[in-house]
Amino acid sequence: MKCAEDFQHEIWRREDYVISTHPPDLEQRRVINGWFDSTDMYWAKSLPPDAFDRMVEGSLNFTLTKATGLDGKDSAHTIGYARCITDYVTFIYLTDVYIEPASQGKGLGKWFVRCVDELFDSMPYLRRSMLVTANWEQSVPFYERELGMHCIGTRLENDAKHDQGFAVMTKVGRGSNAKV
Repeated sequence: MKCAEDFQHEIWRREDYVISTHPPDLEQRRVINGWFDSTDMYWAKSLPPDAFDRMVEGSLNFTLTKATGLDGKDSAHTIGYARCITDYVTFIYLTDVYIEPASQGKGLGKWFVRCVDELFDSMPYLRRSMLVTANWEQSVPFYERELGMHCIGTRLENDAKHDQGFAVMTKVGRGSNAKV
């Protein structure tokens, strides 16, 4: 069985893109924390550097980068981030999933969450993965389709509008006997 540290060395590659579970470096942390203040990341706001560091250190991080060849040197531009809060055995909570706007529409979001799901599936005793979103129009169908998640409770249809408030979504893992 993998220990927590083992999960922090996963890498996926696709063309010029890399997803890594290694904790973000200082420059990546600055970029990601800046996203927390953007209107695109409506659920968050930036944190003081020491609080942001504690958040990162207490999470399983997924950082998406694009290789760039500036001045003949290899470097990477941070374009996406997600993190999980987990005990690394039975439970995992996915949060802060984000792809910068300039990189959206290229299938990277699908690939990103599929890599996250691949890691979920590698946990033989995982009972449940969860997330919370307020975006009923885009995020709920996306996570249903890409991660096999479903909403806890019922959707209220009212004048063709979804329930107000947050959608709590879950997916049962191999380590659970629960149906929901």
